Amino acid sequence: LDLSTNKLGNDDSILQETTLQPLSKLKSLQLQHNKFMTTIPPNLLSIFPALEVLDISGNAFKGSLSSPSSSTGVAPPLQYLDMSTNLGMAGALPDLTSFAPTLQTLRLERVAFTYDNFVETVIPQLTSLTDLRLRENGLTGRVPLDDIFHKLSNLRYLYIVRNELTGQFPSLQEGAGDEVMSPVLTSAPI
Repeated sequence: LDLSTNKLGNDDSILQETTLQPLSKLKSLQLQHNKFMTTIPPNLLSIFPALEVLDISGNAFKGSLSSPSSSTGVAPPLQYLDMSTNLGMAGALPDLTSFAPTLQTLRLERVAFTYDNFVETVIPQLTSLTDLRLRENGLTGRVPLDDIFHKLSNLRYLYIVRNELTGQFPSLQEGAGDEVMSPVLTSAPI
């Protein structure tokens, strides 16, 4: 269901659970670049047990998503998650480790989540990632990047500019296939 770039947002009933529940077999929900300024339904991921793509970027959503496993015990087979540029979203990130077997693209650019130990503990568990974008999130600290990214053998694109991470960036391995990892590190002291 692609509702992107439609200036939606004045009618919050679109995101009511009663409106969304009949769509429980939905595989893709694209709400990016609308004008949503409401609190995101915390159980959004639980409503769609078959969801593979969720893009809510470029809105002004408030709040955070609940981890799907906390309410249903089952996480959808999410492959693509983009919550970027929702400056009203805050609090703890949902438990992304429940998507570890399937999540390939994670885009959390310019979102005010609490990222305690996120790079050190959560990212290494997301071993299916091919595309990771964490631009402008105020991530801080020294992290053992070589150890972390060694576990992410599928990673091909990394965009972590405008953070305060320190550490040594891993050497890129040859023979990783035809694709080349494209780390974009401008303004990040790594």
